[in-house]
Amino acid sequence: MNMKAFDRSWKSGGCAWMKPGRWLASAMVATSVAVGSMALAGPTEFVPGPDLVQARMNASFARHLDGRVFVFGGHGPGFVSLASAEVWRPDAGAFSRLTMAFTHDGPAIARLLDGRILLAGGASDLGVPAYARAEIFNPADESFVVTGSMVRFRAGAGAATLTSGKVLIAGAWWVHNNAHTHGELFDPGTGQFTATGALQTPRSAPWVVPMQDGGALVMGGMPPTGGSIDGRVERYDPVDGTYSVVQAVLFEGEPGWYTQGGNLPVDDLRLADGRFVNVATRTAAGVVETILITVDPASGVIAKLPMQPSLPNGSKANFYAPPVVSADGTEVFLLGNRTGTSPTEYLVARVRVATGRVIIPEVEGGFAGYYPSYAAMASLSEGQLLIAGGTTGNNFQAVAGTRLVTVGTEEPELPALTVGLVVDVPGQPMLRVAWPEGAKEVVLEETGRLGAAWETVTAARVVEDGWVRVTLPLLSDAPHRFLRVRGE
Repeated sequence: MNMKAFDRSWKSGGCAWMKPGRWLASAMVATSVAVGSMALAGPTEFVPGPDLVQARMNASFARHLDGRVFVFGGHGPGFVSLASAEVWRPDAGAFSRLTMAFTHDGPAIARLLDGRILLAGGASDLGVPAYARAEIFNPADESFVVTGSMVRFRAGAGAATLTSGKVLIAGAWWVHNNAHTHGELFDPGTGQFTATGALQTPRSAPWVVPMQDGGALVMGGMPPTGGSIDGRVERYDPVDGTYSVVQAVLFEGEPGWYTQGGNLPVDDLRLADGRFVNVATRTAAGVVETILITVDPASGVIAKLPMQPSLPNGSKANFYAPPVVSADGTEVFLLGNRTGTSPTEYLVARVRVATGRVIIPEVEGGFAGYYPSYAAMASLSEGQLLIAGGTTGNNFQAVAGTRLVTVGTEEPELPALTVGLVVDVPGQPMLRVAWPEGAKEVVLEETGRLGAAWETVTAARVVEDGWVRVTLPLLSDAPHRFLRVRGE
C-alpha cells in the first residue's frame, strides 16, 4: 500500500503503546524509547468467479448460515428491472437461477424471525417506483410465496424486523405518492401491511435499526429526490406508531456525518456482540472522511467504531457502502478504490472489531473492465468475500461478472520508530519521534477518549537528524489525553 499509518496513545503520567493483543507500558521521564514492527500482510487476491446467470446491478442480497448467498432482482442492461433471483451454492461453486413472483428493483428487504426473507415493492424499468407487491422467500426450499401488498407502492425504502416479529418499512425514493413521508408495518402472521404515522423527515434509503424495546431507529438516507440527510435520527414507537426526533445529528457537535441503508437485511450488519455496524461519511475541507459507526440495540447509542489507524481519506481512497460483516461477526470489510488511479486500483480494508485494527493489504488482481459499484457483496468464510454483478460505468450497463476475494490476514508492517517525551520547559512537554529513512511527513492528532473524533493538534515537520519535535498542549483539567501519530 502507498500509505503506512500507525497509532500510539499517550496519557499524562506515563505512556501506553498499543499492539494488537497486548499492551507495552513504559513510564516516561526525560527520554524513553519504544520500537515496534510487525510482519508484512499477505496480499488481497481478486480472482474471477463464475458469472451470474443474469447481468444485474442494484440487486438485493442476503447470506445464509450454510454459506449460500441469495441475490434478488435489481436491474439488467438497459435499466430493465428484473423478476429473477439467483443463489450461490459453495458446494457447486456457481450460481443457479431462481424465479420470483414479482419484479423487485430496490425493494424493502428484511429477514423474518423464522429465517424467511420479505421482499416488498420496488421500481419498474428506469428506476421508477411502481410496485407495492410483496413476497416471502423461504431459504429451506428456495421458494417464493406471494403475500399481501403494501399500503403504498415504493422503492428505495429501509426495513427492519422488530422484536414483535413485524417488519417496519420506512421512506421511499421520489415523490410519486407520499411513501417518502410514511412508514408501514408487515405482519407475517396475517400477511398484511398497515400504515404507521408520518416520518418527521421525508427520506429514501434510510438505515432502519431494530431496538430491543420493540421500536426502531430510522436514520440517514437521502431526501426523496437526491442529496443527503445530515444525521437526523428518529425513533419509531411501536405503541402508537409514531416517529420522534431523538438526535439532530449522528454525533453531537459534529455535523455532516451521513449514513444510509443498503440492499440487504439489517441483521447481516450485526456484530458478534449484538451491535449493528455501517459506514458513515462526511466531507471536511473538500475531502471525504469515512468511518464505521455502531448502534447498540439495547441503549440506542450511536458510536464511532474505534479504528487504528483511521481509514485513508478521500484524497487517497474512497470506500463503498454498505460494509460486509464476517460470518462470525468479528470482522468488518470495506471495498474501496484508490483515488486518481487509471485503470482503477481497488482495495479492501479489514477491520478487527475487538481491537479496532485496520489492515489494508496490497491487492493482486482486480475487476478489469467493470466497476463493483452497485454490486452484491457478502462474506463467504474466514476472510473470503463474494462480489457479484455491478456496472461498466452507469445504470444502463449491468454486468454478470463476479469476483472471489481473499483478504490478507496478517498484520501489516509498521515502520520502526523511536519515540521520546522530553520536558525542556516545565509544563511544556515535547514529543520527539525518529522516523526511518523515507518517512517525511507526520500528523499528530488527539482525543479525550477512544471512540471520539480525532483532531489535529498541530502540523509537525522533520528537523535535523530525522527528529520531529511537537509541542503538546497543556493537559488542563482533562484526566488524560490520547495522542495518535500518523505518517506516510
